[in-house]
Amino acid sequence: MKRPKENAGQSNQHNQKELFDSLFRDVVLVLGGVFADQQTSDDTICRISKGLCSLYRRYNKPKKLGLLGLMIESHPAINGILRYIERFDAS
Repeated sequence: MKRPKENAGQSNQHNQKELFDSLFRDVVLVLGGVFADQQTSDDTICRISKGLCSLYRRYNKPKKLGLLGLMIESHPAINGILRYIERFDAS
């Protein structure tokens, strides 16, 4: 069975979304590493995490990311962001 062809606009939007998701995920993971290395306070991490969730919701539409596998030994707030992205994608 043939798949319907994507037009150039759809393909470009899909590629931009993949790039945004990848960049966003990497930023979250880098921040998690910095937070752990600098022993950042839980309050600061939670405030930044909440802001990042707001940004993701504002600039990204749902897509399956499969991020739950990345939550090894991360701060609970960082894990919360990754879970949020996963749930947002499922809705």
